Amino acid sequence: VFLFGMLCICVLLRRQWVDRERLTFPTAYLPLETTREDAGLFRAPVFWIGFALPMIIGTLNTLNMNVPTVPGVPIRPVDISPLFTSRPWSGLGYTPISFYPFIIGIAYLLSTEMLFSGWFFFLVTRMENVLGMALGFAEVGASGTASRFPFLGYQGAGAFLAITGAALWLAGPHLRECLRAAVGRSSVDDSREPLSYRWAVWGLVGSLVFLSGFCRLAGMSFWLAFGFFLLVYAYITAAVRIRAEAGNAWLFGPDIDPHRLLLTGAGTAPFGLANLTVMSYLRFVSNFDLRCLSMPHQMDALKMAGQVRLRQRQLVLALLIAVALGFSVAFWSGLAVWYRYGAAAKCGAWRTLMGRQPWAMLQTSLNDPTPTDWPGLAAVAVGAGITLGLTLLRVRFLRWPLHPVGYALANTGTMAQMWTPFFLTWVAKTAILHYGGMKLYRRALPLFLGLIFGDFLNGALSTTLGIFTGIAAYPVNW
Repeated sequence: VFLFGMLCICVLLRRQWVDRERLTFPTAYLPLETTREDAGLFRAPVFWIGFALPMIIGTLNTLNMNVPTVPGVPIRPVDISPLFTSRPWSGLGYTPISFYPFIIGIAYLLSTEMLFSGWFFFLVTRMENVLGMALGFAEVGASGTASRFPFLGYQGAGAFLAITGAALWLAGPHLRECLRAAVGRSSVDDSREPLSYRWAVWGLVGSLVFLSGFCRLAGMSFWLAFGFFLLVYAYITAAVRIRAEAGNAWLFGPDIDPHRLLLTGAGTAPFGLANLTVMSYLRFVSNFDLRCLSMPHQMDALKMAGQVRLRQRQLVLALLIAVALGFSVAFWSGLAVWYRYGAAAKCGAWRTLMGRQPWAMLQTSLNDPTPTDWPGLAAVAVGAGITLGLTLLRVRFLRWPLHPVGYALANTGTMAQMWTPFFLTWVAKTAILHYGGMKLYRRALPLFLGLIFGDFLNGALSTTLGIFTGIAAYPVNW
């Protein structure tokens, strides 16, 4: 039901984002190019050069993991902050250098404004950390880094909410037409949409009511659950919008996710034991780790279906069947693997860490109740204000260089992994456009698409080989 609600939001926003605003959807570009009937991409020599680079690097690194005498090529994050030991630079915070080929490839599809904003705002967050250390703010505040200056998680939460708000405001006329269609007061043509607007509107409302009622039966307040899921859908809508504009291949949300934002706004005492406990079970839908959410992939699928003129209602049926099969296999395989090998002993520490995290937070909330975090709420407002301001400036000034999505990403864990590829690609793309114009840009495009294709294919092949042989495999994004 939760994922069906996401699909309804995608249907309501598809025409606005795909047909009217014409967002770029960078992650949909390569699948569309590789499935074209003329197969033109595979006939470009520079594509195979780009393809070979990550294949060679990935192969060497897989060999290095299993035979250390084989030299590896380090492209994964290396944190440079330990190099800065004196105050205030010791407060820099996690600042990794990385060279992910697939991120460089996807970044080439973005605008230079988006690329510049991404790495620029990330460096701004590092300077905020340094400023906090210089002024002594790093030592004050509630427990946990999120509640301390410069409140990056709170700024990110405000930015995510503002991105959703701005997107809904821009889509206002279209959404009002959808609402009129849902109550039979509009004859808008939705025959080519994945679902009729009536189905989408009432499907979303029904999903919210069902989820809230389900939580009510578990002991949670109905209206608290309803507001909670509205907040979750707002975060996820922002994630989809960010992916449609920035092409982030994997996305972390703000550290202050919907669960923690509610506790920030009201403190822990007003919720009571039952509400806090049920909210802990809901951490799986509100966690900062947004990489595996269905909604960004659903919107990409609808974008691609429109490009190849696929019957979108058949696609919706396929998506729903895939969800049912995916859940069934995931629940079974997860338990089977963890019980066979030992979740804590042999499996990835991340899995057990995520499993413990909600209950550790619940224990802290019960043992050490906290009041409303007014500085945190102020930082949420600041993040939202900056994002809305950047949005208005982009609307008013055609060549405004700072993008609100770049600011939002910089206040999450995503840009820490991506800022170096963004910077390198920004330099390369700026030079290409300056000296060769669009002609050279298009000639170089297959090279960067080859980086994406080669990086993911190498990761898939090495992982598959590791499954059947037991060797250590070099992963794509870690």
